[in-house]
Amino acid sequence: INVTVTNPGPGGGTSPAKIFTVNNPVPTIISISPNSATAGGGSAFTLTVNGSNFVPGSRVHWNDDQILVTTFVSSTQVTANAYSSDIQTAGTPYVTVVNATPGGGTSNEMTFTVNNPVPAIGSISPSSATAGGPAFTLTVNGSKFVMGSVIDWNGSARSTTFSNSTKLRASISAADIATPGTASVTVVNATPGGGASNAQTFTINP
Repeated sequence: INVTVTNPGPGGGTSPAKIFTVNNPVPTIISISPNSATAGGGSAFTLTVNGSNFVPGSRVHWNDDQILVTTFVSSTQVTANAYSSDIQTAGTPYVTVVNATPGGGTSNEMTFTVNNPVPAIGSISPSSATAGGPAFTLTVNGSKFVMGSVIDWNGSARSTTFSNSTKLRASISAADIATPGTASVTVVNATPGGGASNAQTFTINP
């Protein structure tokens, strides 16, 4: 804003202008909604950010490096368009709001949690072997498998290869099937979220 002083005539005139700066405030986040999602699931969604000192032109940042399309609602609320690509992998991205200069700045961070799903096993192949047999590759079919999913054999992790969200493979050693009996096969997804699947029985025949 330009500030001048004017003296009336006769004579008089207008002084040189001086700039008066109206600074944007530093925004503050109180809450976000939703504050979590399941990795790999859903589609684009609207993120609502509640707080204070929001202004027209406030922008919501996702992990600092991505600016989301933002809508100013009021000085206490903005909304932003988040995309399914933002929640494909489990983790804890953070949300901030940035007000532009003059003044302005970056708000406090608010964590958004992308949870791994709980996996489910539909079948295993093979489902049996003969005691004393050689090592083999076990294929586990199901759903909600993710990069980092681990096949457990009687509660002990085995070297696992991720094929896709419905198929995993694991190396089963000869020692694992040395004795007749049964083994419990499960899949475990790591935190955040995650957990252990239902169990499938592998039979070790005499």
